Amino acid sequence: CAIVVTRSSSVSDMGSTTRTLRLAALGAVIAVASIACGGTTEPSPASSTAITDVAAATPVAAEPSSAPEIQAGFPTYKGNGGRTGEVAGPGPSAKPITLWTVKTQGPVGSSPAVVGEVAYVVAGDRHVLALDVATGAQRWSSEDANYTGTPTTAGGQVFVIALDGSLAALDSTDGRVAWTTPSALMPSSTPVVVGDLVVAGGSDKALHAFDVRTGAESWAAATGGNAPRAPSTDGSLVFIGGEDGVIHAVRASTGKVAWSHPTTAGRFQTTAVRDG
Repeated sequence: CAIVVTRSSSVSDMGSTTRTLRLAALGAVIAVASIACGGTTEPSPASSTAITDVAAATPVAAEPSSAPEIQAGFPTYKGNGGRTGEVAGPGPSAKPITLWTVKTQGPVGSSPAVVGEVAYVVAGDRHVLALDVATGAQRWSSEDANYTGTPTTAGGQVFVIALDGSLAALDSTDGRVAWTTPSALMPSSTPVVVGDLVVAGGSDKALHAFDVRTGAESWAAATGGNAPRAPSTDGSLVFIGGEDGVIHAVRASTGKVAWSHPTTAGRFQTTAVRDG
């Protein structure tokens, strides 16, 4: 399987298949096509029986929210912490042309994260690769080959979940592991960065937040069901839909549940949040 980068010039229809990612970088527009759209090639765990008799928590006064910050590049799954898919322009106008192709060992099961001149992707052999956006040249490859899903980048670090459910912070300049967490996360839950925390869904029916500098766990919020998809955030609250059929809003600062909303669904895909 391969990672393909194409290039165009100005603004056009941003519609694309779920396997195509377009973004602006290096003053030009780069479209990065991956084999999957964030997440793993493995199916999510079987859903639990839908909870229909759970009373929603009494609403708590919400903290002020705002539109997600739209940054240049594509630093995380869906482009930003709100998971809205919005990308800083301009977008492509003409038919894209292939600039380079990088082949990896096995299927690529994630979307790239792109910051500045570098694209970070989990390759088919489970290494994290840092590729030059302009040329496709490999800048580094992670020492370990046990990663999955889509990386998230922030503050000079690349956050990626391993097959065993641990979270690793890699130095964006050389791929060196800064820290790892215990194995408590869902491999398919792309992490989101909120301030000084990186948050991901757990395999223990909880949402987990870790300090971006040290990896120390700041809080764990019980959700009632495993959370296999990517959490989203408006900068104050973190949102996740669990396999218990309940949508949860958790305060990023404390890990306290602000509200929960039961549905008849058995599972959710990735939540998105914008404008309240």
